[in-house]
Amino acid sequence: MHRIFATFCLVACAIVAGVFAPPARAQGAEEILLFESRISVGEDGALTVTETITVNAQGYQIKRGIYRDFPTRYYEPNGLLRTASFEVRSVSRDGAPEPWFTQGMGGGTRLYIGSQDVFIPRGLHTYEIVYRTERQLRYFADYDELYWNVTGNGWAFPIRLARAQVTLPPGATVQQWAAYTGRYGSTDKDARLVGETRRTITIETTRRLNPGSGMTVAVGFPKGFVPDVTPNEAFWRRAWDNLGMFGFLAAIPGIIAYLFAMWVRVGRDPSRKSVIPRFEAPRHLSPGAVSFLYHRGFRTGWRSGASKAFIAALTSLAVKGRIIIDKSGKDMAVVSLDRGYNAMSPDEQAIDTALLNGRSRRELNRKNQSAVRSAVSKFRSTITGTYDGVYYVKNRRYVVFALLMTIAAVVFFLVVDRPNEDIIVPVVFAGVFGIVGLSVFSLALAQLFGVSNTGNWLSAIIMAFFSASFAFVPVLMIATVPPGYITLVPLLLFVAVAMIVLFFWLMPAPTVDGQRLAEEIEGYRLYLSVAEAERMNMEGAPRITPEVYETHLPYAIGLGVEKQWSKAFAAALAKAGKSEASYQPHFYRGGTWESGNIARAVGGMATSIGSSIASATPSSSSSSSGSSGGGFSGGGGGGGGGGGW
Repeated sequence: MHRIFATFCLVACAIVAGVFAPPARAQGAEEILLFESRISVGEDGALTVTETITVNAQGYQIKRGIYRDFPTRYYEPNGLLRTASFEVRSVSRDGAPEPWFTQGMGGGTRLYIGSQDVFIPRGLHTYEIVYRTERQLRYFADYDELYWNVTGNGWAFPIRLARAQVTLPPGATVQQWAAYTGRYGSTDKDARLVGETRRTITIETTRRLNPGSGMTVAVGFPKGFVPDVTPNEAFWRRAWDNLGMFGFLAAIPGIIAYLFAMWVRVGRDPSRKSVIPRFEAPRHLSPGAVSFLYHRGFRTGWRSGASKAFIAALTSLAVKGRIIIDKSGKDMAVVSLDRGYNAMSPDEQAIDTALLNGRSRRELNRKNQSAVRSAVSKFRSTITGTYDGVYYVKNRRYVVFALLMTIAAVVFFLVVDRPNEDIIVPVVFAGVFGIVGLSVFSLALAQLFGVSNTGNWLSAIIMAFFSASFAFVPVLMIATVPPGYITLVPLLLFVAVAMIVLFFWLMPAPTVDGQRLAEEIEGYRLYLSVAEAERMNMEGAPRITPEVYETHLPYAIGLGVEKQWSKAFAAALAKAGKSEASYQPHFYRGGTWESGNIARAVGGMATSIGSSIASATPSSSSSSSGSSGGGFSGGGGGGGGGGGW
């Protein structure tokens, strides 16, 4: 009984407390209860806008007050930029003046309402913002129009009710109107007309607007009530507003034309003459030099870690009797012989000095990594120091200049036009992903088709696959750019990058003397690569003896025709009634030599040298029109959004 009585008393007290308690402050989620905008179109075409925003502040996001974002740079449906002014006239909260300040933001201005050190009470607060803005009207042949994003589509809070009241200049009447609601691009029409006079129209939403949604209105009125813009004025306004884009669009074709003109001037190969077979190396060049000049660089074989030029030079040292290439043990080695000094070319002498340095033997393994790496480095520097730029000019400075001009054009566009993020991101992707992806992709193709001097066919295929995906990411990003002229910016940038990569490969060219030398090397290579039957038809071709074979073998290795040359030698032996097994080279010893097949033995020797150099010098790893029904929500002037701070 006592327990029942106690329970009754507690319930009664709770009821009394609930009845006589003072009204509680507004609680719940932060939201905008009312967003009312009164837009007055002046006779000068400027707008005076009064926004009344009632919010429920609970201290989550709205602590000191709210902020309002106002775009001043818009991309019109044709993709051209339009700028507008924004001038704050007054700001108040709950009927009293409120401190405020502005900060620049991408494409507009952010208005902060409140003080940094003052937190507002929880509950309902009504803010009023009065501002003036110009260049917001649109001009058509039969009417003028206010196309206005009332709330903006960037609010962090839902909006229970949005209302817009548009007042036209004196004497003007509403000719047509439309309203759109929802997220950006939506054509939903969850709005209704709630009031209309001759020059005033009031529209409000019929359902709540979620965060990221807004309301846009478009009101058309007869011409003649605001100053019209002449075609000449419109042209110069657009030119000034889009100076960065127009400058960029003019620069890119100019850069491409510059690349083509420079290619015509310095990048085209001199005219070729007929290739005549030659029976000796042209101009007494060394095997390493011939290989470097023929391949226009240091060509690496598919299964080899060393360049063909280096392997040819090392083989030449052995053929001349300076060293013996020894593969009788686990590791390949070079053994010094006390002869052949006078016959060495400068590049071969560089190898001899760095690799042997007075020693009688040097294994090509990781233990001797420093010496092997030094030999490769000094060989390359000797070759490039002697021949680089003499017979063959890369002309890369013209491509670098075009790249720098492209970067300057992009910077000019970004600095002058200050586009929004939805423009900046595709532009950056088109530039960065384009130059990196297309460069790697072109290198992979060059390896696959034998243009590049480095590579492994498997790695080239893998690199081509992944770099192609990487390179064409910008194409997908371009599809996200708003339609119109602005799409040309990332598109032309991607084209410019592709042209820069293309001319990177096209611009190098031989000099006139270099072209003649290339023809001589081609003639020499022709002699080394043809079959014995065809060689017999070459007038003056020497008979292939073991001495002749060994003299030309380093050149054949450097030119990539060692197997064809060895087969020709085998045919000459057979013609003389000798077997391939009867030939034993003095410059090489070891298990990889197959005495029954000279061509296979030479190929195995060259591959073995390259693999030994690669294992001895491992690569170091690196860390790694609205009012007529053609509009949408978010279109037109105004817009932006806001939140709490």
